[in-house]
Amino acid sequence: MKIYKGGRMTEFLRGAEVGQDLWWAPKPMKTRTTGCSNVGLLTMGIGITGILPVLERELSTNPTSKVVLLYCNRTSQDEVWVEKIKTLSETHTDRLTFTRHLTREAVKATDSEEHISHDRLTPDVLAKYFAGWDPRDSAFQVVGSKPQKKAIYSALGRLGFGKDDCKLHVQ
Repeated sequence: MKIYKGGRMTEFLRGAEVGQDLWWAPKPMKTRTTGCSNVGLLTMGIGITGILPVLERELSTNPTSKVVLLYCNRTSQDEVWVEKIKTLSETHTDRLTFTRHLTREAVKATDSEEHISHDRLTPDVLAKYFAGWDPRDSAFQVVGSKPQKKAIYSALGRLGFGKDDCKLHVQ
């Protein structure tokens, strides 16, 4: 378990005993479907707790949307809920593209089979996923630290996705 300076659960975790069982679940979120044909979900680290309910809602209520989920971490040790997302990906093979971005982990031979990338989310990398998307019929949700969100927002802007014309939502 990691404890982050200023993190929301830091005080709780500092009070936990070594070996103590802990349980938590994603906070229920008020999510809405976008009504868009293309949905980009980009999350860094533990931000997956906020994206997972949005992903599930989008897949269950907007049957025609194409969804790209980019889940970014330093290493696979930092990931949570990968198996659940893989199951969703297998259930919605025609609609969900799920790629894990591990920026500080060595490349393995099976990475291409696992849909793992070792690239940072630069405009060139984002273009591989979102090229050809109509900004008027696309929506994004980005979850991460303020600097991460700012960088992603800037990169999406360089690809032609502005805050107003693509319903970009940065959480």
